[in-house]
Formats: sequence, structure tokens, C-alpha cells
Amino acid sequence: MKKIILLLLTFAVINAQQKIPKIGPRLNLKNKYTKDQDDVCIWEHPSLKLLSTFIVSDKKAQKIFVYDFQGKILQTIPAIAPGNIDIRYNISLAGSLVDVVVYNQRAKGNRIVMYTVDPNKGTLSKKRADTNKLFISDSFGSCLYKSPDGKLYSFITSKKGIIQQYELIGKGAKFDYKRVRTFNINTDKIIRSCESCVVDDEAGILYVSSKKFGIYAIDVRTGSKAKPTLIVKQFDNNLRGFEGIDIYYDSLGNGYILLSSQDNSSIGVLDRKTYKFLGKFKIMGARKTDGIAVSGTNFGGQFTRGLFVCHTDAKGKGTILVSQWAQISSAFKPVLRINTRRDPRAPVKPLQKKN
Repeated sequence: MKKIILLLLTFAVINAQQKIPKIGPRLNLKNKYTKDQDDVCIWEHPSLKLLSTFIVSDKKAQKIFVYDFQGKILQTIPAIAPGNIDIRYNISLAGSLVDVVVYNQRAKGNRIVMYTVDPNKGTLSKKRADTNKLFISDSFGSCLYKSPDGKLYSFITSKKGIIQQYELIGKGAKFDYKRVRTFNINTDKIIRSCESCVVDDEAGILYVSSKKFGIYAIDVRTGSKAKPTLIVKQFDNNLRGFEGIDIYYDSLGNGYILLSSQDNSSIGVLDRKTYKFLGKFKIMGARKTDGIAVSGTNFGGQFTRGLFVCHTDAKGKGTILVSQWAQISSAFKPVLRINTRRDPRAPVKPLQKKN
């Protein structure tokens, strides 16, 4: 009897795995210098969306790569151990509003590195920082937060489960950063290493990915009272090995949280408001996915209804795969929503706090 039950459970698992939709990528981003492109952000051109760019960090090659929407390499920048890379728009620097790309430097000083984006070409120019170190010795990942009052913050994660928030401040042609506060996801003596993170600017919630433990949410608008809450645990809905995480913004606080389940090379989808698990999908050719990014913007061409971007370590080159959001959306029952009208440069409109 036990053998029969075991066989039934095995068939059930196999059947469930077979039902995970597989989406074919439409664009591969790689070049002769790539070694492990494991994180990416998308810069949206203010008016001509087809001139948008993909900005990719490669910590093994120690470079930042900028690609156009045809997959052509536009720029290669030397970079010391770049970690997670993120972008925000209309940031006040030197009396002007600029788009900025920021990553954490994981070696030789553990610093925050900032670039401004050329508004016409989508390429990068480095900003010098007056501050030369972080108050954390093992920076692992990072993400940005633009608050409703227009201030820019960077959250730095670490292998020891410590997360620090820094305010990034423009100083003429340079910028500076100062530590604001520290969070700790280690609620007991177990060290919970954390790397990838993302901030929902509208909701004011920081999501942190701890590979072996799950996804933590921190309401960054609650000041010193902010406490990490575990919203997804390891093995929930067969999600395991948590890595990249990003947010698909829909209107009125709706949308999705997407997260990489690295151990089974799949992407989990949660409801942005309720954290309800909605399902998983896979990108064909994606293996042990790390960094991800998503946008609903109409970029024209083959990405008129948005796109999803992910890393793969297949063949050891860390290729970035770009897929159509519309294909992912239609693979779900009910279908995932599509919102092509969100303007990332619009002022942040804060949502009401979750109860």
C-alpha cells in the first residue's frame, strides 16, 4: 500500500512539473567578453521606446555591458566585482533631473557605484563618490528605492543577513551616501545570507531574497519599528533556492512579484497585494536563474506588451534571455494582467499600508 501511495505522489509531482508553462526567449544578450552576466536592469527611453537599453552586470568579467533592443553591444565598462544593478528615473543631481544606475561593488572597499544615463543613447557616465566605503564588510547585493518625496536610497544586502539602507545625495558633479538604518533578518542564531532585493516604491516595501530560507518583506515607511516578515518559505509551492526578484506594476497597487526559484530553474509569481501564489513558469534555455527584470512598457517591435528578462548559467556564459510578457501572461489561468501605460518617470504615488 505504501508503495502505491508513493507512486501516486511521484506521478502527481511529475504531472505538476509538466504543467509548468515554458516560454521561448526572443532575444539573447551576450558578447565575447561575457563570463557571468547575472543581473540586469532596463532603461526606458523617455519617448522612443525602441531606443531603450538593457544594462547588465558581470561580476566575473568585471564589466558592465549596455545592449540595445536588437541585442547589439553599445558599451563595455570596466567594473570591480559589480553586484546587483538597479535603476531609477528623474533623480535630482547637480541641479538637473537624471536617470541613474547603481550597483554595489563587492570587493576592494565595498562601495556604492553610480552612473547617469545618457537620455538619448541609453549609455552610461560614471559619477564620482565622496564616500569611499560602506559600513558593511561583505556586501552581496543591492537595490534602489525612490521615496514619494523624491529621495533616493540604496539597500545593501550581505552574506550575514544584515541589510543596510543608505541615502544617496547629489553633491554637484559628485554624489555622497550616508547610512540611514540597519535591518537584520536573523531572528535566531542561524545566519540567513541574503543577496537579491527589490523595493516596491509605491507600497514602500522592501523584498529581500534569502536563498535557503525564503522571501522577507520590510515596510520601509515605518521608521525604526520596521521588522522583516517571512512571506514565502523555502519549499512553499516547490519554490527553492531564492535568487532574483522584481515587481510587475499594474494600476491601483495591483501587479505581481516575480522571483527566481534557482534550484528548479523556474520563476514564481505572487500577487503583489496579497502574496497569493499564482503559479510558475520557465524560460526555455534558462538554468539556475539568478537576476531577473520585468516591465510592462510597450517597447515596440516584438515587445509591444512588455518583456521579462532573466539570467541563465547554461554553457557557463551567463547569457541574458529576453522574453515577451504577453506570452507569459497568456500561459496562466486566469491570464496575468498587462499594463503598458505605467510611466517610470512619474512621481511616486504612495499606496495605503497593508493591514
